[in-house]
Amino acid sequence: MGLINDKLKAYRAILKQEMKAAHWYQIPVWAPMIGHIGGMQDGKYPRSVPFGATKSRTLKPTFKPIEVLTDFFHQGGWEMDIPIAYPLTDDPVYGDNPKLGKEEKRKWAYNSAIINAVWKPVLTRDGIMGEHALNAKLVAQIMENAKEDLIDYNRRWQAYAPYDALYRGYSQNILASKADGGFGHVLVQKSHPNFYVAGFGQAVWSDDAATYETNVAAALDTLTSTDTDKFSAKTIRMGNLLAARHRMQPTKIGQYEGYVWVINDAQAYQLYEDDEFQKMHIALITKEGEGSALFHGKVEVHLFQGSIIIVDLNNPGVWTSGETDYSAARGTVNYGNLSPIKNPVMSSDRKLALVLGASAVMCGHAQSLGFEKEDWDYKSKKSEASYTIVGYNRSDIRDHDGFFGTAGNFKENVSSITIGTFSPNTPSW
Repeated sequence: MGLINDKLKAYRAILKQEMKAAHWYQIPVWAPMIGHIGGMQDGKYPRSVPFGATKSRTLKPTFKPIEVLTDFFHQGGWEMDIPIAYPLTDDPVYGDNPKLGKEEKRKWAYNSAIINAVWKPVLTRDGIMGEHALNAKLVAQIMENAKEDLIDYNRRWQAYAPYDALYRGYSQNILASKADGGFGHVLVQKSHPNFYVAGFGQAVWSDDAATYETNVAAALDTLTSTDTDKFSAKTIRMGNLLAARHRMQPTKIGQYEGYVWVINDAQAYQLYEDDEFQKMHIALITKEGEGSALFHGKVEVHLFQGSIIIVDLNNPGVWTSGETDYSAARGTVNYGNLSPIKNPVMSSDRKLALVLGASAVMCGHAQSLGFEKEDWDYKSKKSEASYTIVGYNRSDIRDHDGFFGTAGNFKENVSSITIGTFSPNTPSW
């Protein structure tokens, strides 16, 4: 393939910096919802928090839906402590009554987020003779193409990871089997504790993980084609009410402050057919119609009922026992497809909507997106690979020290809600 001379080594170093800058750039759907706890440098690179900052508890959350803590000083281990928003709840002190001893503990909790490596190797050469005549310029182009492909792949992986975290508790690199480099039997899927189903209500909570998964499946199995089970303006009103009851703190995206909904295209189709939704948009339009998405055709984002609604075709649905594509090996409830990067669109008729507030997802980031090469078979074969160490985790509050009852037990989630609806993957005419 030609000699990797000093000039090409320098070029590789430049590509590596470009990959680092691209790690968090333009992640579909989620990019505006990401808050970097350490801040950003030059608008490109997340700053690593100062050494020892997590131990000294000097950090505070960004109050965005996804809290990313970049800690390149991470001293090994599988966990990173990340601050998340938590509302103050104790009664105030009135008048001149003594305040000493009645202080409420600071309510941004430090939760442990699990991290793991994510590699993506790509074969760029499988024989030396076929590329013997390539000059250094063509070698550089091959490296550039590999870089772009790897950046694109990691963006798509990170676009799906928050769904796994919110619906299953952790991103797939954490839930993977031990043989695949994950934690295997140590960690199992945990369905969202604030799980609601249209026309049914809340799935019955249980501290026993297997029992709760069964309860979630039973609630989902009540979904039918009746109007009460479809996604509608009423679903949004109900979700906003439930968010307030769970004490979810509003988040901010750009100039908007409130709750964020992420729904599937099939749910959006039902919403566009809803009379109340249409009337609200008609009331908002200008005389030319340019103020309504129903007129100008931009349907990806809506403001409705005080919430911002984002439509994403890749927001998955669910399978339960008895359905064609259900697999018991993937848990009592199957969220999304087995290989979402290859098959991002799920054909289930039961879809999920997310209601997000501040600090809904914790993301630990201990190694920026990098670029490495491997030569073997006497350098006849060559591959490039991207790598990073990252982990997405749902922001459940757990009783780590027994303060609320039993150490290790779930206490509450005050940052997100999941709502299941009957929204056919193939809408009828």
